[in-house]
Amino acid sequence: MMRRTKNILKQAIIRSLAHPRVCTILNPWTRRLGTVFMMHRFEDPTQGVYGHSVEFVEAVLKRLRRRNYRIVSLRELIDDLNRGASWKGHRVAFTCDDGTYDQAEIAAPLFERYDCPATIFLVTGFMDRVLWPWDDQVAYVLRHTARTSVTIRADSQTLSYDLCTDAQRVLATEDLRLRCKLMTQTEFLAVLDGLSEATGVAIPQSAPCAYAPMTWDDARTLEGTGLFSFAPHSVSHQILTSMSDDQARDEITVSWQRICHELAKPLPVFNFPSGLFGTREVGFVRAAGLSTFVSTVAGYVHCRPNAESADLPWRIDRFNFPETLEDFLQYSTWIEWGKDQLRSRMRNS
Repeated sequence: MMRRTKNILKQAIIRSLAHPRVCTILNPWTRRLGTVFMMHRFEDPTQGVYGHSVEFVEAVLKRLRRRNYRIVSLRELIDDLNRGASWKGHRVAFTCDDGTYDQAEIAAPLFERYDCPATIFLVTGFMDRVLWPWDDQVAYVLRHTARTSVTIRADSQTLSYDLCTDAQRVLATEDLRLRCKLMTQTEFLAVLDGLSEATGVAIPQSAPCAYAPMTWDDARTLEGTGLFSFAPHSVSHQILTSMSDDQARDEITVSWQRICHELAKPLPVFNFPSGLFGTREVGFVRAAGLSTFVSTVAGYVHCRPNAESADLPWRIDRFNFPETLEDFLQYSTWIEWGKDQLRSRMRNS
């Protein structure tokens, strides 16, 4: 009862703070902010795909249009940043990672219905059907094994997971994915082999239907609407920081070249797999002719680029697309910015 009361109170406070009149009053301080949302899979019960609820996404887009939000493409937002344009109000942009089939078949019609632009970051080897992302392979194996527990060796550790329920399988997937992101390329490939053996599930060479990519024809059709842009998200979706110089450089350069070959107007913005990068990887982005990259760091875009140095590309931070309206309001208005300002003052006082 206490928790329910707190949730109701939180909802009431956030909705009040996000009211258009309040946002208008604070506009002189917040109009230089922009929110970029990061999305992945979209729910498809026919394939057993868990992801963003179509009903919730539609409710959010409907609210944005009803409240006259400034919904922009990532391309327009970046052009404004490059020009140092003066914004008159908060901007919102949407991005989708990986290029899965549901983004073309389920998400795109939804965005079109509300005349909402979106940028989709493509894993080019996935698009070419020569591979499928390793993190999806982990999810596939743990979802399809008939075993109720599994023990594997990973990075000199022994990991044991209970797999009796769907919830336990989801937790096991999230934990193992996180551990793999911190391994070298050789280590995590060994984990995939060990996981397949321990679970008794063979990993298909190409992505099963539920994990399939969109096609290049899909991408060209969507690009032709003028609402959708496409940008590189590597060749293989493997962690670049675990690769040699030549491998990491090729993941960036080749994926960009491939998209330029297939599409008419690709967006020169790179998206690092799992959001992991260092100075070396950022330098490779610049050398490939890409001036900007997106991150998985939660944060607003400011009207001034957050450059690390004048010689390196600058990054665009993104918020994970939330699951509740209150969280959406918090990120798409001034509220999260206000919380950051308050925390900063408290630390400095």
